[in-house]
Amino acid sequence: MKYFNETYKKREFLRRNEWADTYRATHAVTDEHVTLKVLAKKSNDEEYINNLLKEVETIKTIKNPNLIHVNNMFKYSGFGKTYYYIEGEYFKGDSLKEVIENSKIDIKESVKIVERAAEGIKEFHDKNILFNSLNLENILMNSREIIKVDVLSYLEHKTFQVKEDESLEENKFNPQKDIYALGAVLYCLLSGNQIFDNNKYKKDIKDDILIKIIDRATNPQCESRYINIDRMIMDLKSYLQTGDIKSDNYDYNDEISNKNKKQKKQKNKKEKAEKKTKKDTSITNNVISSE
Repeated sequence: MKYFNETYKKREFLRRNEWADTYRATHAVTDEHVTLKVLAKKSNDEEYINNLLKEVETIKTIKNPNLIHVNNMFKYSGFGKTYYYIEGEYFKGDSLKEVIENSKIDIKESVKIVERAAEGIKEFHDKNILFNSLNLENILMNSREIIKVDVLSYLEHKTFQVKEDESLEENKFNPQKDIYALGAVLYCLLSGNQIFDNNKYKKDIKDDILIKIIDRATNPQCESRYINIDRMIMDLKSYLQTGDIKSDNYDYNDEISNKNKKQKKQKNKKEKAEKKTKKDTSITNNVISSE
């Protein structure tokens, strides 16, 4: 408790939920403002804490100007109990939910917000990690229009239990879940609605190009559906620069290209194995002939 009190000066309680008590504090050594998430009920769950520690070790290496950075996870003892807490970057901003409740965002600004959020989520995808809880409430914007995705919310919603009846295929990394969320956020910013309705967006959005982007992000029947976040970022950037996107079905072609590369790799592996078998057979025959 002494270390905690000496390390974090000027602590200010912000809010409480089922997962943690949230504080803003000033670090005594660096003099930086930080966010502290003191785990409320989970500090006594040894299995959860061990899993969370491993997760934090991975997440703290992910850095991007559009992400709220996680610094580390610590513990302190006080009043006969041990408490675990996570230290992260402090970012003062409003959630997109609050933003659209109070003002209307223009089209270009809406696209720019989603493009920046996507750039942050891409850092997760580059490590084959699914954010899986992206929404209007954990994307923040400050008065200088800086956009940051709240990584602490990722940790808050992270579960470590795997259902026994889930197949390995269902547990595989699937970037389209986050891409869908980004498409839904784009719709909400453009329409001013807080809930995404995949039956209504084509009526609510007047820009055909933006309809295509949302369609490629959220419609499972779309032939040009984004298979990775890089393609979505490419379209968002293209729209901001030219007001248009590529008309060719490049997502599908990219998928075919990756499939062909995989098949070629498997073919080379098979040919190599066949050559080795022939070589081994030749050596065996030579040994037999020598005998």
